[in-house]
Amino acid sequence: MNASALELLELAAATYGVLSRPTLSNLMNFGHRLHRDASYRQALWRLQQSRLLERVAHGSEIEWRLTQAGRRRLAELRDTTRLRRRSWDGRWRLVTFDFPEASRKQRDTFRWWLRVERLGQLQKSVWISAFPLSHELQRFLDESSKLNWILQFESPEKGPISDADIAARAWPLARLAEEYDNFIGDCLRRLGALAEGQAALQELGQWRHEASAVYGELLRRDPFLPQRLLPPRFPGARADDVHQQLIRALVQAAARIKR
Repeated sequence: MNASALELLELAAATYGVLSRPTLSNLMNFGHRLHRDASYRQALWRLQQSRLLERVAHGSEIEWRLTQAGRRRLAELRDTTRLRRRSWDGRWRLVTFDFPEASRKQRDTFRWWLRVERLGQLQKSVWISAFPLSHELQRFLDESSKLNWILQFESPEKGPISDADIAARAWPLARLAEEYDNFIGDCLRRLGALAEGQAALQELGQWRHEASAVYGELLRRDPFLPQRLLPPRFPGARADDVHQQLIRALVQAAARIKR
């Protein structure tokens, strides 16, 4: 199962209120539940009718994908301002695991879930979060404690490595910052072209699709760490502002052309 499944869950939950945040069992049985659970099937059908989701056949397999409009809607649903302004209590939450080889599918799903929850990979099987774990993940960890496959700890960093260095090791923050900068540059160039009237109506829709797709992917990989853990001048908030400016400018330009 890949990240597009989480996007589907997020979008369906926010749009129709019929799906909850995924638990590990939900993730592992997602495909089965689509056929068994009427609320899931109805959510998929409504998303498809709204052109937010598309159904793609691969032989006997069926794949559900977010459309460009769906990706735009998902980006709108993510409250980046709130995420970027969260305060930090100075404590790290660590999750370590060692699944038996016979349970490698569960291990891979669990690792995927940790990424979805925006934990960073400090070492191969050591993941960290600057914030309390979600209720669903914490409940699963509590229920799994008797198996001795997964351990969790909570502690402030007191060693020779700074908190910012720990964050840099666990998340690819420098690369993410560079990609945010590239995105900002592309948006500013298109804002300049719009100001000079150098865009046809057909290009406006394409630009919006492209910008929202890139922005959504950046948000999916952003851990939204507190400022003190980020590299200096991390451009995440700037990207939020420039993306909003571009979308507003594209909508206004399209309205002027259609008059």
